[in-house]
Amino acid sequence: MIETSFDLWNVKGLFSAPAILSESLDSTHAEMKRSVHLLKDGTLIIANEQKKGKGRHLRNWISPYNKNLYFNFLLPLNGVSLSQAPLFMQVTAIAIAELLKDFGVMGVNVKWPNDIWVNREKLGGIIAEVLSVNSSYKLSVGVGLNVNVSREELMLIDRPTTSLSILSGKNWNREILLQKIVLTLENAFESFQKEGIKPWLEKWEKMDLFLGNKVRIVEGEKKLEGILLGINENGSLALKTPEGVKNVFFGDLEI
Repeated sequence: MIETSFDLWNVKGLFSAPAILSESLDSTHAEMKRSVHLLKDGTLIIANEQKKGKGRHLRNWISPYNKNLYFNFLLPLNGVSLSQAPLFMQVTAIAIAELLKDFGVMGVNVKWPNDIWVNREKLGGIIAEVLSVNSSYKLSVGVGLNVNVSREELMLIDRPTTSLSILSGKNWNREILLQKIVLTLENAFESFQKEGIKPWLEKWEKMDLFLGNKVRIVEGEKKLEGILLGINENGSLALKTPEGVKNVFFGDLEI
């Protein structure tokens, strides 16, 4: 199906909240933080291009025009504690990965703490931040998903990266894909509110590409090696080292 012009996309935010479409932004995450006091819960901010897209540790996220999905959504923390709220970043990764499997994408996995991978190449990433809004707290979750970007365009990135079009050999309709993602995330958030993180950790372990493998956690100049055992209920990584099991909250997972 031919994709509709971006400015005509028929997309709503989560739970029928507004969706804001911008042809170009510095980043959807930055725009969410600037305008959060004016936005309804569930609001979706979508960019057709990001000039300064960022991932974890403020790394650049290559965001070419009219190619991929770049969006942030705003969630209330009703029934979710401040300590648990950032874990919805991992729930988002699992929920989108499961949806892509339903679309027939083979080999979809997740990588701690926030990535969607296929065949040891990065397909997407998620960031999350708790924001203070008028004496309450909201959660902003940002998603970058490589959809129709070419292999040549991805050569600008210094790590293994792929896209849905590379994997499938065809261009995807981003509007339809985003509509499906919004419905998926609505269900995921309701489940997270009711049941917490535990059921999602069980799903994560089934999809964790590196579970049981020797890995390295890098945080600045610090490096820690061990066997990946899984994720704890606080979102930390359990790593078996010669000194015993260590729980890691921050860092990049490498193999």
